[in-house]
Amino acid sequence: MTYKIRLDKKVWLCIILIISLISLAIRYTIFTEKFFVDGLKILSMERNLNITGSLPSEDGSYQSAAIFFHYINFFDLDSFIQWSIYISIIFLFINFYLVKDIKLIELKKFLLLITGLFLWYLFSAGITKEVVQSLFFIIIYMVICNNKIKYKWIKFLIGIIIIYFSSILFREYFILMAVFAIYIYIISIILKKKKISSKYYFIWMTIFSILLVSFFLFIISIILPEEYTFIMILRTDYYYTQMMEVGTDSLITALVPGESLFIYIVNYIITYFRLLIPIELLFNIKIQYIPFVIYQLSFTYYYIKNISMLNTLNDKKFITIVFLSAYILVSAIMEPDFGSWVRHQTAIYFLMLILLKY
Repeated sequence: MTYKIRLDKKVWLCIILIISLISLAIRYTIFTEKFFVDGLKILSMERNLNITGSLPSEDGSYQSAAIFFHYINFFDLDSFIQWSIYISIIFLFINFYLVKDIKLIELKKFLLLITGLFLWYLFSAGITKEVVQSLFFIIIYMVICNNKIKYKWIKFLIGIIIIYFSSILFREYFILMAVFAIYIYIISIILKKKKISSKYYFIWMTIFSILLVSFFLFIISIILPEEYTFIMILRTDYYYTQMMEVGTDSLITALVPGESLFIYIVNYIITYFRLLIPIELLFNIKIQYIPFVIYQLSFTYYYIKNISMLNTLNDKKFITIVFLSAYILVSAIMEPDFGSWVRHQTAIYFLMLILLKY
């Protein structure tokens, strides 16, 4: 039996407000100083820009974030908690606008939705890079859900352009997401035309995705050797030592030893599934990981469930699945630890919302 709950605008507003307040309380009572390292760096750069009008030339994504927050700092905010409150208020209205039309929803979907919302406020609401990335995904959300745009390929193309600008203005490696999304879009169209049994869709999508990543790495090893070397060291002991010095305790280590491209692909496949099913975090007995593990397992369930219905998905969900798939593929290459995966994935809550809403 499927249980559904009824909601109205007042209830949604209260839910979002309560979630934001609880998240703020947890953030400043339980989390340690290392949680604020990135935010404090952006805050320092924003303050320096405000005082001197200049920024250091390095750290592209930090620099972009500092410039963004500088231009929205209408109240001369100068502390992390002030920014957390400010961003929480702004996104109270944004999140309310996105969910206010949901009047009837399955209980399981509702729980996943509010868990994703909770994690967003917990890890992103503040002077963080995730706020900037969230805005790009919110724009993509608005494009996908715009009923005035009749053709899904136009919505998809606009989404690709937005991701491309995101890679230029913010995170360079998001260019991979744009490239991978185009590939997955084409493969998905082919699979739909072949009318393959729905229970095999995820398997075929995974196989074609692994082939894509393998081909991509082979090509850049030839034409972009420096970038290839950087990707290779993300799973090496040298990089792990650097990350341990920073203070991370959830490294995504390579389980199969070796430095060849074949071994990297084997570890990549393992990492891909470790991101989707991160039950190993429960063995660390870290209480802050429990909500994320529950959320991730639920997300993975709905993600695979929607892929298995590829033939019958509406255009909104189809495009969303394509972008989510590309995002996960790129994350399996770039994410060094589960802490980064948790923070970065909060931004795609706004895409996941489409799978729950429509």
